Amino acid sequence: MKEKIDEMNAYNAYARIEECIGIDSNSDASFQLKKLFQYHFTKGVAKANGFYDLAIATLEDSCELPNYITERSESTELIEDLVKLLHEDRPGLPPLTIGEISKYLNSEQESLGQACRSTFNMNTLDLIKSIRLEQVKKSYLNPHVPRGLKQFTKQHNALYYGFKNWNSFQRLYFKTFEESPEETIDKASKMSVLVSDLHRGSMS
Repeated sequence: MKEKIDEMNAYNAYARIEECIGIDSNSDASFQLKKLFQYHFTKGVAKANGFYDLAIATLEDSCELPNYITERSESTELIEDLVKLLHEDRPGLPPLTIGEISKYLNSEQESLGQACRSTFNMNTLDLIKSIRLEQVKKSYLNPHVPRGLKQFTKQHNALYYGFKNWNSFQRLYFKTFEESPEETIDKASKMSVLVSDLHRGSMS
């Protein structure tokens, strides 16, 4: 795949796929495709034909029409840089403060706050908390870490991502995901067992 992308000089597209940034598009077909994805993420995919038809229509859309061109704003790029920065692993180092984040991004705190509000309708701190909550949950769902070890290190994981008060973290975690950290860990353990059973069944 990478060779094909190199042949087409589609380096920007490859970077977006690799970094999970996404692609900006305002065309009618891509708008419908996004709505279809959002619906099926909650309802489940019943028929795949709609996806194929809309995906083809999106690829065939003319890029020459003025109303199909989406200019990337400084605000969008700032948010992308913020998200990538927060996802960088910093072993042994404390989580970045808002001041440090603004310095890394070479942006004023006020500009960063405006970008967060216009894009996500939340302030910078709430966006950072939201991203870090997802990171903690991801660590609890890690299939390569034994359940007992995850239970033992659950508070340390929360602290690593900047949540110093365990009780406050638990309340915020439950409010966000509608389950406790323990329930997430147990669910991940059951999923791992199910996958292992399926794998053994396919080998026999």
